[in-house]
Amino acid sequence: MPMDDQQVLIAFDSDDNVAIALSELMPGETYPLLSGEGGTLGALTIAAEQPVWLAGSAPGPLVVRRYYKVATRPIPRHEPIVKDRVPIGEAAEDIQPGQVVHQVFRAGTEGFERLGGNIREYPNAFSPSAAQLETLAAASRITTSGLNRPSHLRPRRPIPAPVSGAASASGLAGGPGQSGEPGGRDGPGGRGPGMPAGPLPAVGRGPGDAGAPETLLAYDRGGTPFGSRNHLLVIPSVFCVNQEAGEIAETFATESWGDQGENRVIALPHATGCCQVGYDEEASLRLLANMIAHPNVGAAVIVTLGCSPLCVQDRLLQRARTLTDKPIQTVSVQALGRATALARGKEAVAALLPALKSARRSPQPLDQLLLAVKCGASDLTSGLFANTATGHVADLVLDQGGSVVISEIMEFFGAEKALKARCRDQAVWLDLLRLIKTNEMIGKAAAVLAEQDIHSMELTMGNIEAGLSTQEEKSLGAIRKMGFKHPIENVVGFAQRLADARAGLYVMDGPGQDLISASGLGATGAQAMIFTTGIGNPLGNALTPVIKVTGNRETAARQPDFIDLYIPLVELLQQGLSAPAAARQSLWTAVVAALAGRPTLAERNRHRDFASRGYAMVQ
Repeated sequence: MPMDDQQVLIAFDSDDNVAIALSELMPGETYPLLSGEGGTLGALTIAAEQPVWLAGSAPGPLVVRRYYKVATRPIPRHEPIVKDRVPIGEAAEDIQPGQVVHQVFRAGTEGFERLGGNIREYPNAFSPSAAQLETLAAASRITTSGLNRPSHLRPRRPIPAPVSGAASASGLAGGPGQSGEPGGRDGPGGRGPGMPAGPLPAVGRGPGDAGAPETLLAYDRGGTPFGSRNHLLVIPSVFCVNQEAGEIAETFATESWGDQGENRVIALPHATGCCQVGYDEEASLRLLANMIAHPNVGAAVIVTLGCSPLCVQDRLLQRARTLTDKPIQTVSVQALGRATALARGKEAVAALLPALKSARRSPQPLDQLLLAVKCGASDLTSGLFANTATGHVADLVLDQGGSVVISEIMEFFGAEKALKARCRDQAVWLDLLRLIKTNEMIGKAAAVLAEQDIHSMELTMGNIEAGLSTQEEKSLGAIRKMGFKHPIENVVGFAQRLADARAGLYVMDGPGQDLISASGLGATGAQAMIFTTGIGNPLGNALTPVIKVTGNRETAARQPDFIDLYIPLVELLQQGLSAPAAARQSLWTAVVAALAGRPTLAERNRHRDFASRGYAMVQ
């Protein structure tokens, strides 16, 4: 079959007993069966006799719909249905090879009504009982006891002195037909599928040492992780002076510096800083201070009002000073008057700019990298392609001694068994379980109070229509972004700084809303973020360059103004590449280019999105 038609099925693993149809398939026809790791597993005939409930699930003639699951072997009743080596449900009846595996619901006033199907939720020993949910509906203290718990992080090892620029420059030159990534180019001066446009700085190694850490050109931060950007940040300490911070930054709207004009004066308006108590106030203070201390910031100007909790006694400045020694200036609107404060703020920016503009990138070890991974506006291609490629890039970063951080805890529901096996030790697992169950129970308790269906909090009708059958299946696709072979090092609070922590894979508490979770991930100190999307989301981040990735051809064609990279994973696998090699050839090259200064489309579009978190909103 021509690959352009995507008339194939793909299994994540050869031991799975279901595969995914990549386009509409006809009963009675035989189609190639591919492995998610590359290669062909054989062929599969779509059964002519399909379940009776399937005929009423979609208009038109009976076909296997795109992204639906098909059994690759007989599955007896009550046996696990396995996808990506993990049970995603159990067979509700005997299933024959080539039959669709799914369940069909109808949304009604009393919740979902099951109309038919041959798969049921897999028994989950971690699910809260109805009695627990009723109790938690009135227990607001769960927020503090479940979420506001300090993480005990192991310290980062000392950062070595930078490699001299002269010695490493030869390993970093990206001339035509050259690349530090094997297989990264398709002939002299050309590019393979999935490669982004524009010059791509290569990754290099120190001379004469094949085992040395990989390096890239970035801004040295003198003993703390490198910066992929060198922005000047204008940050209000309270929302009352958002306008003033914006006016100061707007004066320098045409200013840019860096090899590719990637650095800017950036204002950071937000909706916090006053009338908060307890955990909410601490979370906001941590978030704002960590943005000032962010590796991608070279200097900052804090605009204060004078009376808000974060202004009094310069609390925001003092917290930032405990994290960084970079240049920070402050102006106070109440103390100086608005007009004078604006003038002083502009003077402060002008005085700080020359040093930032004179800074030059130098080779920095890749083991200083903190890569954030997230997804949003997802469809089935997210778990199949984009999240898979992201997971392989996450493994590559972790292999090199770097760090990866993931969030969106609501997308962990149902994947507890797989996540437990990934934790470094029992203490980390218990922290992760606490975080998952706290978020799940608060969300479900809120649904009980609102008299909404609990099921819809996790798996929506849109998910089901798109081919997702169970919560486990949805969550297992989402957590592929964290990679496949490294343990979870630790669990941290929302926006907790990771610059001083031991390298590894981290889970950050964060909600499902893209804006808030991306803001928290950026505040950890991530120098770059991979954001996978199925149907498209233009959201960016104030300080962390966001590389927008899709595995959906239609989305890539429809949204070229904010999709940085389309990953044609099936085509790459058909070329004989393994899934890790395909990810390295396409996505890793784009990440390296962004880290070395090439602006992402979100940056070009000035999507400097940022928001604080209120703990009344978990889902």
